Amino acid sequence: MDSVSLIILIRPFFQKIFSDLFYSFKTGITLTTGVLLSMIKSK
Repeated sequence: MDSVSLIILIRPFFQKIFSDLFYSFKTGITLTTGVLLSMIKSK
């Protein structure tokens, strides 16, 4: 098995992991921002 076919096989897997990480990262930032904003407003 050559490296090109290996890359073609692995690429979708990496793209899924990357998109999952990006999504959870984005969600985390959104949640953190929401919490911070509500804390500022409640003061």
